[in-house]
Amino acid sequence: MMAESFDDVFSDIDINKLPTLPQVLLIFLDATHADVVSFDRLADVVKKDASLSARIVSAASSAYYGGQGKSLTFERVLVMLGLQTIKTIAITASVQQFFSRFDGASSRRQKVFWRDSLTCAQLTKKLAKLTGYAYEDEAYLAGLIHNIGALIFSNNFPQEYAALVETAESEENLIELETQTFGGSRFQAGAWIVDSWDVDPFMADAVLYQNEPVEALNGAHHLVKILAVACRLCLCNGSVEDESILAAEKIFDLNHALVSDLLEQSKSEVAEIARSMDIDLGNLDDEVSGNEISAEDEAKQVELAGKVRDIALLNGVRQELSHTVDEKAICEAIQKSLKILFNCQNSLFFALSDDGSSLCGKSTLGAEEKISEFEIELSVEGSLLTRCFNEKRVLHSLDTNISATPNVMDRQLVRLAGGEAMVTLPLIVDEHALGVLAVGVSMRVAKAFERQHYLWRMFANEAACALLMQRQQIQAQQEKGDEDSAFYRARAREIVHEVNNPLSIVKNYVHILGSKLDQKDVAQDELQIIKEELERAGQILLRLPGITDQRASS
Repeated sequence: MMAESFDDVFSDIDINKLPTLPQVLLIFLDATHADVVSFDRLADVVKKDASLSARIVSAASSAYYGGQGKSLTFERVLVMLGLQTIKTIAITASVQQFFSRFDGASSRRQKVFWRDSLTCAQLTKKLAKLTGYAYEDEAYLAGLIHNIGALIFSNNFPQEYAALVETAESEENLIELETQTFGGSRFQAGAWIVDSWDVDPFMADAVLYQNEPVEALNGAHHLVKILAVACRLCLCNGSVEDESILAAEKIFDLNHALVSDLLEQSKSEVAEIARSMDIDLGNLDDEVSGNEISAEDEAKQVELAGKVRDIALLNGVRQELSHTVDEKAICEAIQKSLKILFNCQNSLFFALSDDGSSLCGKSTLGAEEKISEFEIELSVEGSLLTRCFNEKRVLHSLDTNISATPNVMDRQLVRLAGGEAMVTLPLIVDEHALGVLAVGVSMRVAKAFERQHYLWRMFANEAACALLMQRQQIQAQQEKGDEDSAFYRARAREIVHEVNNPLSIVKNYVHILGSKLDQKDVAQDELQIIKEELERAGQILLRLPGITDQRASS
């Protein structure tokens, strides 16, 4: 049972404010805002960072997967949360990171935490497999967030916790100081967080008891022992007499060579992951490295700020496009947004032809009417538009990798778009290909293309989504109209059939009545009039929509 003072201290703690390295957030933002979002890719990023994992699992707490226990996986949690919620988490984390203190010292602390957390996660997963523990994902998550309590302390009480770490004479002394100051240790803080997630209770136990003496772990749950060994191995110096090596041997009967191999594999994997994410792990353990942030880390922080700004701008674009009612209005909103985002005056819309073989110019953006005379076969080589569409990527006419000299058609389009150069945007959403947007830009905007490439690409996706949604709405209305027409035709046929029956009976009775009367009877003229009127009523019924076609086909 945690001390009452501990609950008092942590009652206002928000797990969603834990810091994340800008390098990780940049990759996560790209993954959440990709043209085609992959939940496997999202899960791959999340499982490499303890703070992101904590945010995601906390957001998808008991209301989503309560009672599933060991069946928890990152992929399943992300799918249950949904893309919009994941995007919100990514943006919120990025904004918080931008406004948090990020100097050389904090950058180094975050990197150390990231490295150690991921190393422990890799070790717990390997130990789970080696010792026959069936739930490797659960073990991995336990390793990843094993020291989340320390991050909570340092993030929410930075000065107090830094003083404790600096004055502590040993690990045991630090735990004592944590308990005296906060009412509990960082292991209790971590277990307190995990308990709130409503996952398998043994995960919270594993975090809580990770630092217990080896002798005290006899009979403990398998996951508890796995994490205890992994945490010790992260501090291993590699010698045969190292306490972590002896702990692995006592608890799981693992020899020195095998344990050393597991540790080296995990460290090597973490180093490779760091390289792939542009995270520099050099000199992390150098206590006198200074508080100056590196140029690379500062550049990542600036890049993160730029992407957050771009996403905020695009949210405004999305709002503008969501209020449009038809294709012309959407195109006008696109033009307005281009003016705001890139200071571009004109753009040309080329729609994919019905047979999918060419791009056809449309004049819906207020450009010259002559644009409708352009029909560009997708097989045409040397055209910026066809290359943009076929390769599904944003291109610009000053890119020397495409062509040193734009062809005549591209130069004509640049002139029609009223620019000095041209940016082409593929309007493609998943498997739905709509066409290409050609934007006339100034030389200044064209030269800034690489720096703004992310914003161009995101804008292309927003424009394509708006056009696709509008087309799908029209198609749905047409289909509904076709369904209504089919219903009314079927109902008309039923009515004609029902009315024809009594008409036929009346005709028969008129015929019988006429046969009973003398042919010279004056009533024969009235009966003939009745027959003619019955025939005319039948002809009127046949004029109902769909009746004649139905009779012809039957």
